[in-house]
Amino acid sequence: MKCIRLICVIFAILWTGAQADGADDIILRTSINPKTDIWVGQKVVLYVDVLAKDGWAQIKKVRDLEVSGAIALSVETQGTRNSETIGGATYSGQRYEVLLFAQRGGAILVPAVPVDVEVKTFGAGGGSKISRMNTPPLEFEARIPPGASQVNGLVSTTRLSLEQTWDPEPGALKVGDAIKRTVVIEAADVAGMAFAPLRHDAISGVGVYPSEADVSETVGRGELISGKRVETVTYVFLEQGAVALPAITVAWWNLDQKRMMLAELPSLNLEIAANPAVVPESEAASALPGAAWVAPLVAGILILLAVALVWRRLGMIKARLREWRVSRAEREVACFGRVLRAAHADDAARTLS
Repeated sequence: MKCIRLICVIFAILWTGAQADGADDIILRTSINPKTDIWVGQKVVLYVDVLAKDGWAQIKKVRDLEVSGAIALSVETQGTRNSETIGGATYSGQRYEVLLFAQRGGAILVPAVPVDVEVKTFGAGGGSKISRMNTPPLEFEARIPPGASQVNGLVSTTRLSLEQTWDPEPGALKVGDAIKRTVVIEAADVAGMAFAPLRHDAISGVGVYPSEADVSETVGRGELISGKRVETVTYVFLEQGAVALPAITVAWWNLDQKRMMLAELPSLNLEIAANPAVVPESEAASALPGAAWVAPLVAGILILLAVALVWRRLGMIKARLREWRVSRAEREVACFGRVLRAAHADDAARTLS
């Protein structure tokens, strides 16, 4: 893998150098700033220059750049004008910038990207021409600051601030009440998307409901000034008693002082009072199916249903028995009548039948 990366870097240097010597009428090159001593989470500016000899060059469409192990952010999509004299000839075009923030230590490879370069020439016979070209690949090394190997989403900057607000202001709270916590993280030369999401762990007796974060950047004259991440979490109090809403900490690497820093927001300790209008969660749970008193009740209901069913069946049986007895009696009376009539007629044969 290292051999492949080394070949890519050598090819990029040779190819870019050949263009810089004026071998081609179109120059497409990449470079970064800073070139060395790059830390994980630090802003790295990737420059993409396109220049045309005796003309003016631009990239028709700058596609989104994907870099494995880094966050890429385009700040100025239109590019800035650029002009150079190379080998006695005038080259003009544009410079495009992409911001990179390494998210891991080690080699970060910026791959080649196909682009459509439009070159405009002026004067007699002037016009425009579009050529498909590839940006040269580029690689740099990102270092993990001492003590930061376990930090997720490390930010390396010269300034970082961490603030929080509560709505409503902490005061007398009872079961069923809610409080909203808004946390704002802001840092110089950092994209808002480079901040790692805050952790919101479960709290006993409290419902924790984070909202979707809002990320943004402040840009001035095409340059990134700062990035911001705003997170909001709502706490709903389900039980009475003491509650501690946790502290929030953000670790970051100070580029000026070359040391790890820790920004921290204090925890909030509250005493939640009972609320007669709200059934506590523990009591509500006992009222749900499956509580201790429900099983005997269900068993009793089932027994009553069984008795009612048997009683209904028993009534049907008694009715059938009465019908049978009546039917039998009727048959006996009829038979006895036939015997008497036969006997009065001295008909022995009919009497015996």
